[in-house]
Amino acid sequence: MSETLVREHLRACDSALLDEPDARTIYRKMDMVRRVNDHEVPRNVALLFFSRDPTRWFPGAKIETSILRAGAGGDAIDEKEFSGGVAEQVRDCLHYLEREVVESMISKAPNQFESERNVSYPEDALREVLVNALFHRGYADDSPHATLVRITPDRIDIRSTPGPVPGIDLDQLQQGGTLRLVPPRNPGVDELFKELGLAEKRLTGLGKVYQAMERNGSPVPEFHFDDDRTFFQATLFAHTRKSTRAAIRTANELRAVGRARAAADTLESAWRANPGSRRLAEELVRQCVTLGDMDRAAPVIEAVLELDPESERPNVVVQWLEALVADGQRERAHRLLREQASKLSPREAVGAAIVARRLREPDTAATLFDIAGTLILDDPRALLESARNKLWLAGQAHRAGLATRNQELLGDARVLLERLLRMDAPRRLADGRHCRQFRSASATGNLHFPGKTPIILETYVSLGKSGARPWPFVARSVALPTS
Repeated sequence: MSETLVREHLRACDSALLDEPDARTIYRKMDMVRRVNDHEVPRNVALLFFSRDPTRWFPGAKIETSILRAGAGGDAIDEKEFSGGVAEQVRDCLHYLEREVVESMISKAPNQFESERNVSYPEDALREVLVNALFHRGYADDSPHATLVRITPDRIDIRSTPGPVPGIDLDQLQQGGTLRLVPPRNPGVDELFKELGLAEKRLTGLGKVYQAMERNGSPVPEFHFDDDRTFFQATLFAHTRKSTRAAIRTANELRAVGRARAAADTLESAWRANPGSRRLAEELVRQCVTLGDMDRAAPVIEAVLELDPESERPNVVVQWLEALVADGQRERAHRLLREQASKLSPREAVGAAIVARRLREPDTAATLFDIAGTLILDDPRALLESARNKLWLAGQAHRAGLATRNQELLGDARVLLERLLRMDAPRRLADGRHCRQFRSASATGNLHFPGKTPIILETYVSLGKSGARPWPFVARSVALPTS
């Protein structure tokens, strides 16, 4: 037993015994020794706390940590062992985890003035489960295994042996459960942890874990032991933003070395664990589209469509529709547009309407442009596509002999095109892939709909501002036959 460690303990506890010069007197007053055959020998608790190497007497009196960092080359494991007095083990292990694992995250939600700060794992919860593992574990010869701390990208598992003493059941460990008053396995360890401020008063530590996780916005922790009570495990789940970032980082590393399928597996696993993550949903759909695996992305699309259209939901629906069309699954895209149009947000409806035009579904496109509402008024491409759709429908109305409908649609198209002309459309479209469409539709002044009847507006507007090369949109008006 080390006198230095004993005096460090007394100093940390601000004990008056620190002024006692005789070490043996301190040991007696702390009840750290007992007399055996006219000799004083250290008690077990003294060897656990105040010896340099408790494993000489208790093989399991140490902490082993392993950090699994999944990456391109497989799982890289960082391993570390903590020995010495059990209080020293706790402090050193906590410092290590705070340095290597715990991250601080600051975010600001839309329409929210103040930023929100969270951590991947709250310190109070981490300390409680680690102290609990060392306090309640066994140190006899039948418990030779170290306390294990296993860190993966989305959780921390802390396992000790054996399981809890008889009288403690799993339902008592759930949130809101009430623990029975049972004798502790290691009362001396309990008292010394309390003196150091590392343990809570009786039966309050478990509630503190739940409270700390809830305050941080973290998932609910889990506690588990087997029927034979051979082990006890506590699991703290990372804050959702931490697990999201870890999954995306791992997926990026896998993609970089050509393991695209493994990247999709990583993202899918993370999304299923956290289906509310917008970033995971978007990354997973993007990866599935790259792989051409439309079926794998389907559950994400279904989940997104069930969310409130007014919420900040993942921007994946239009991307998936476009990928279906590119993959030749046009009927599948048709079906989604017909059956799910009412579930689309205005922003999604803009892109979906353009897809509907590519599928030659002008009526569906018109419905979707109506859902988009005024959102199209500031989007040059949406204005152009909506005008073209109305021209198409005007042609159909003309052939059907619906003169009034024909004129209404032509008037609407004219309004949209005039607004487009007033915008700095060439500059806004110049760097986009839709510039060629705009130029081909307008360079000659002829905008066509089925039947190749020209809709030519009485306008000559020179487009191209801010130094861009001007090019004319020429419009010569001719009357369309209405009967």
